[in-house]
Amino acid sequence: MMRLFAALSTLTSVLMAGGVAGNTPMPNPVPIPGTETPAGTLPASAATAGTFWEKTFFSDSNLKSDQNVTGQDRLELFVMYEYLDPNDDYGSWKQFNAAYYQKLPESLTLYYQLALFERSIENNAMFASIGAYKDWSPSYYTFTQIGGSPDNQYLPKIRFDHELYLKFGEEKNLVGILGMSFMEYYNGHRDRVASAGLTYYGPRYNITYRHFFNTSYPGNVTSRSDLLSIGYGEEKKQWIYLDLSYGNQAYRSILADGYTPFDEDSADIKLSYRKWTTKNSGWFGAIGFSRLNTNYNKYLFQVGYFQEF
Repeated sequence: MMRLFAALSTLTSVLMAGGVAGNTPMPNPVPIPGTETPAGTLPASAATAGTFWEKTFFSDSNLKSDQNVTGQDRLELFVMYEYLDPNDDYGSWKQFNAAYYQKLPESLTLYYQLALFERSIENNAMFASIGAYKDWSPSYYTFTQIGGSPDNQYLPKIRFDHELYLKFGEEKNLVGILGMSFMEYYNGHRDRVASAGLTYYGPRYNITYRHFFNTSYPGNVTSRSDLLSIGYGEEKKQWIYLDLSYGNQAYRSILADGYTPFDEDSADIKLSYRKWTTKNSGWFGAIGFSRLNTNYNKYLFQVGYFQEF
């Protein structure tokens, strides 16, 4: 039987360059730095390796979109490989993702995702979601997504996200971000995340800062993290992104009696690149490094293809 690869969407640098002008931007579903998947059903050796909704699942760069200024649909495919050290304890993670953006009238874009996951220690898994981006006025737009997965050890049974983007300034090139997310897992663990941030769009660059506040149940455990994302490039040519984040991952593990507390500092760096090789297609890729304090280091490699219609 063929082995599953795995993944979820990364328009690795799908930036919002066109969205500032009033088109519906296509920021990917928002990453949640500092959110550690509960390890309630994982082997004890992998109790802190279940990070699910990190930057590698939905690229940090996707807070901004290289939006489709011509109003085109877009297909995105990518594979990702993540090597965790120590590998004997945590294994390697593989991903395959397919995503499609469908432009509709009334400034509406629908977003469909299907992802397959393979982890050498945990079982294989699948995640599917549907979302919508909607311009409501020249000054604000929203993104809403709902998704879920069949019974598994590390993906949520259900996840819901809602983002509000507010444009400021004469040129509408300063965008405020307010977000909320909810995740529930098969082992009973839940996460609620609130976030706020700001993006500035220059002529050929953009800068985003965002703060995330996570509350994990059981135990009402809180954690925080910060994201800085810097992008440079031009639509229909190329984009390059540098994403930096730092914070902590905290929850109560349900592997042991008494809900053993877990709280570790984490740091991430990722360099992403997107290149148009024709007018309507090209490739993208990323390399990254993550450190979960005393637990593991993770090395990320990603490559993908996109086609606009």
